[in-house]
Order: sequence, then structure tokens, then C-alpha cells
Amino acid sequence: MKKALTYLFVHLFVIILGIPSILLAQEAEPYDGMLFNEVTHNFGIVDEEKGPVSHTFTFTNRSDKPLVVVRVTTDCGCTTPEYTTQAVNPGEKGYIKVTFNPQGRVGTFIKNIRVFNNELVEPVNLQIRGNVSSLGGGEPAKMKASLGPLRVTASYLSFPLLAPGRQNAVRVVLYNDNDFSIEARIVSLPQYVHASEPIISFGPHEPIELHFIAAPDSSAKPSICDQPVSIALFKDGQALSTEQLWLHMAVAPSFEELRDVEDMSSLPLPQSSLNTWYDLGEIALGKPYEGKIEVANVGKKPLAIYSIYCKDKAIDLKVDRTTLSPGEKTFIRYRLLLPEARKFSENIEILTNDPQAPLRKVKIIAQTSK
Repeated sequence: MKKALTYLFVHLFVIILGIPSILLAQEAEPYDGMLFNEVTHNFGIVDEEKGPVSHTFTFTNRSDKPLVVVRVTTDCGCTTPEYTTQAVNPGEKGYIKVTFNPQGRVGTFIKNIRVFNNELVEPVNLQIRGNVSSLGGGEPAKMKASLGPLRVTASYLSFPLLAPGRQNAVRVVLYNDNDFSIEARIVSLPQYVHASEPIISFGPHEPIELHFIAAPDSSAKPSICDQPVSIALFKDGQALSTEQLWLHMAVAPSFEELRDVEDMSSLPLPQSSLNTWYDLGEIALGKPYEGKIEVANVGKKPLAIYSIYCKDKAIDLKVDRTTLSPGEKTFIRYRLLLPEARKFSENIEILTNDPQAPLRKVKIIAQTSK
């Protein structure tokens, strides 16, 4: 009896040890009948206003039977697939063409494409990546500003909201409106920013695009600021002048712990509440107008105000308190002085730790009285 039990135990032990091998042997081998020439494509920098970009993935049918692409799905409506609809015979090629629409999607993107065929239960996964750049507030084909002897679409460029570990790009078009060649050299750049071309050579009457890419690292603190880009201009090796473009950058907290959270409505988080529009009507010429913006924390965690900013120096800003417990409020006080007759229409930017809206903009409009 004892020998029988021992034999049974050993036999069961061997069977148990063998189960993983049996299961592995029964698992389907990775399907290589649909062999793609590549499964990822990086578009690099995509210019928003230039419209959709496309890439074609090519595959070969390496199986011994016809292959049919049944359907192709994507992450969102911004990514549109086209594909071979006829059966692909053994040894022949098919394609999956993917078109991405960058309109309104400034910043980095990663989009997944799933290809289903008649031989697979699980789809083949493809992926496109890139970084959509904007003109940073400028308008295409409109040279609104000067950079010494050059014309530019804008001399003040605003990055989309930045955060540590993420990058965004802005673009400027420079135009040499002269009968002679010019060389432009980037002399200095803000921290975390690099240029697509450190040295640019313009022929007479030649336009050239220049990208600025901002990629804050983990040491970047939440802030709002304007930083200069110094560009030295030369003609035939002789210095003409050194000019400046300005880059506007708002760096938010990383919110790394919330990156994969789809619905934040039930989480205990800080949340800012404020009026985002103030029309002051007419104000006296040369006399200061003082007002205030109420900011309340309607969330469940303390709200931190990191930075307040307005690019127009006619307005001074000061915040009463920078940390608000749930239910508390504070005031951002402003003093607007217009020494010359003009219309004032600017945003006050408020950077906080509200993960659902870290950068709030308050529009203030005023007109000097006659």
C-alpha cells in the first residue's frame, strides 16, 4: 500500500511538472503569415495647418493560403485606415495605409492600428507616432514681424502646455526679403529647448521653416515665463545684427500618477473655480484701474497656485494666497494702467496643481475713454 501511494505521488508530481510544457506546446506559435516590412512609423514633426499626413505599411503573405484583411480599427477618428480589400495570395503583397489628421492635436501623439485577417484571432498591431507643431500664435503665409533684415510669421511664439517628460514644438517661418544671401546662427536658447537647425543659410527671397522643440526634464518646476532666442545674422561672413525671438512657455506638474486614469471625477483632487471673462468697459486714460479675480478651491485636496502671468506689462498682478484648502478662496489683484489711448485685450494665465485644468486663462478687456 505504501509503495502504491509513493508511486501515485511520484506519478502525479511528474504530471504536474509536465503541465507547463504541455501547455506551452499547445500554445499557438506566433503567426508570421502576415509579415509587415515595419510595424511602427515615426512621422517626426507634423505641421498642424498643413493638413493630414499618411504612411503605408506593406505586408507579404508568407502562408500557403490566401489572406484576407477582414477589418482595421484605430484609436480615434483622427486616424483613418485604408487597406487591401482583395485576397492576397501566397507570396504576394498587401498594404495598410494610415492617415493622421493633426488639426487641433498639437503635441506628441501615439496611435495604434489593429489589423484583423481571416487567419488570426488576435490582430496584428501597428503604431504611428509623431509631434504636431503649431505656428505658436502666428499665421501661415503672413509675415507679421521683422527679425532684422528677415521677415517672420511671429516674433513671439507660444508653446502648448508643457510638462516634465513630454515635448512640444512650435514653428516659425523666416523669409529673406532681400537680393542677397543671409546666414542665421542660433546663439542661445532657453533651457529644455533645442532648434531643428542651428545654422540656416537663406538664398535671396527664400523662406525657411525653423522648429523649436521644448522637452522639460524631471527637474523642471511648474512656471510660466517668456525666454529669448538669440539669432546672429551674417552677410558674406560679416555680422549684420543679433536679433531675438521670444518663446512663451508654461510648464505644468507632471501628474505622473494620474497619467493612466481615464475618469478623475471621483478622485479626491484639487479643483479651481473662477470667472474667465472680465469686460471693464471704458477706463480713464493715464489713471490706474484696480480689480480682482476670485479663485476658489472646490476640490477635495489643497490647491496650489504656482504662477500668474500676463505678457502685457500695462497690468501688474499679485495673488493674496498661493495655497488653498478645500472650500477656501483667494484673490488675484490687478492694477491696469494705460498711459496711451488703446484697447486692452489680454489673457491672465494662472498655473495650478488642478490636474483637470492646470492652466486657466482669464480674459480682461478694457478701452481707454476719450
